Formats: sequence, structure tokens, C-alpha cells
Amino acid sequence: MSDASGIERRLGGKIPETASAATASTIRRDIGLWGLFLALDSGTQIAFKAGGNALNGVDFGIAWFDRFLATPAVWAGLAGYVIAFVLWIAILQGSELTRAFTLQGATFVTVPLGGWLFFGEQISLARAGGIALIIIGVTLISRRRIAT
Repeated sequence: MSDASGIERRLGGKIPETASAATASTIRRDIGLWGLFLALDSGTQIAFKAGGNALNGVDFGIAWFDRFLATPAVWAGLAGYVIAFVLWIAILQGSELTRAFTLQGATFVTVPLGGWLFFGEQISLARAGGIALIIIGVTLISRRRIAT
């Protein structure tokens, strides 16, 4: 049952236009927050991988740390984590933790696709099957959110 149907039932079958608009606004906000979070969280992982690639061939130590501090991709990843943290708190403000945490699993789809797209990483048949199962699970969870 949708949020609008629950409101409608409580109001005797009629949704005032403002309540309907508020529900639609909340849904748009939630979708926007999730889209931003997913893009930022995935982009952060991709930035960290690019930063790790920039450190190849340097042994862990002072020279490694100097290069680490001078690598823009590392700083982009750190900034991404901070912004993703803020978005995550905003998401949790209006969501159940169990649902939000499960929906966060969508990054298990976007990050491997980013690895393939940006770094030429291979996606095996087993991994592709796992990604398909994650897509099915995330879809079922998100449909439940809309349906309840």
C-alpha cells in the first residue's frame, strides 16, 4: 500500500492536494538522495582505486605517503566519503536502517561496472550472476518501500 493510500484511508477516502503533493515531494527527495548517494559512493570507490593505481611501484613508507598526499584521486575519494556520510545521515533520517542498508547494496552493481568501464577489469560469469541477484534483491526491497 502506498503512502498516499494510507493517507487517503485515514482521511476518509480523499487526499487533500497538499498531502498528495507532500507525498510526491518526499518520494522525489528520497529518490534524489539515493541517486546522489549511489553515484557518490560508487565514484568514491573508483577514485580510491585510481589513487591506489597511482601508488603502484612505491613501497609503503615515507615515499608512498608523500605520493599518497600528492594524489588528487585520493583526496577526491576522501571528500566523496565525507559527502556520502552526510547523504547517508539524511537518508537514515527518513528510512528504516534495515531497508536503507540493504538498498546500499546497489553499489555492488555500480562499483564493478565502474571497474570494468574505467580500469578494464573483467566481470566473470559468476560475478555477473551475483550482480543480477543483487539487482533482483534491491528491486524487491525498493518495490516494498513504494508498496507499503
